[in-house]
Amino acid sequence: PADHSTIAAAIDASDNGDVIEVSSGIYNENSLDTSGKSITILGTIEADGTLGTIIDGNLSGSVFRFNSGEGPDTMLKNLVIRNGDSPQGGGIFCSGTDPTIKGCLLTGNYGYTGGGISCYYSDPTITNCIFLNNSSDTYGGGIRCLQSSPVIRDCTFIENSTLQNGGGIFLTNNSNAEIQNCTFTENFAGLNGAAIMVEVSNAQLLDCTIKGNTASQSGGGVYVISGNPTFTDCNINNNEAGSRGGGLYCSTSSPSIDGCTISANYAANTGGGIYSTTTSSPPLSDSNVCANIPIQIYGNWDDEGDNVVADVCPADCIGDATGDGY
Repeated sequence: PADHSTIAAAIDASDNGDVIEVSSGIYNENSLDTSGKSITILGTIEADGTLGTIIDGNLSGSVFRFNSGEGPDTMLKNLVIRNGDSPQGGGIFCSGTDPTIKGCLLTGNYGYTGGGISCYYSDPTITNCIFLNNSSDTYGGGIRCLQSSPVIRDCTFIENSTLQNGGGIFLTNNSNAEIQNCTFTENFAGLNGAAIMVEVSNAQLLDCTIKGNTASQSGGGVYVISGNPTFTDCNINNNEAGSRGGGLYCSTSSPSIDGCTISANYAANTGGGIYSTTTSSPPLSDSNVCANIPIQIYGNWDDEGDNVVADVCPADCIGDATGDGY
């Protein structure tokens, strides 16, 4: 504000390589468009470590829109992005762009699809971000991707929701995202895939925790249809599905599961841990599937060795924090 009255004015005045430093405060702006410029919009971190720069969309459009070929050198950093409201991407809308989003809090944003972020033919890099209480009517309360392969690292997804599929993240149509060291808790889907839904895509999930999410139908943790994602060193526990697949639901899919713990999940119908349709056969290796209700695995799966599938978890089970076998 010392140099420009609004963030939009600062963007208009900027050139490639500029850093726009935004002071602490609440800025009621929306539809901010970097117009293809390689610039950084940098918020202020307060002395107590909280984010001081809040950009409030006032429920009047996406807070940011990237649709002019922006690449990784276009960056949002250390911003609170809240109260966006748009048909696609309430917080951030990306179309044909690959921006970097780092250290941001996206909260209270709404999109008919993609409450927090909507990616359309885009490959953004999203790191150290928190997605809190974003929502959508259809797909992706937190993030929705169509033919987009973002890198999502060190992020937290809490209490995001959708009336349909993918409470935390929805990936479709060859959206081969890399999701690493992320945590998904208390997300909700009115249909399937409370934390994540993967559809016709081959995402990679590494070192992720998916815990305490709820789907009204299937895939309390993750729902996979017509895709073969990989799960490596992930913990999927204490999730709930109103029908099938408390932890993981597989339809015409054979996701690879290695070094994972799938425990203490619940499905009202069957497949408390994993539900696998007749056209699916996920390969499991070095994994624990235990203490799920009503049964551990329903349907086909391939045992590639060193697995524990049991009603009681082993004492050293990563998902068994109390050591009581549940």
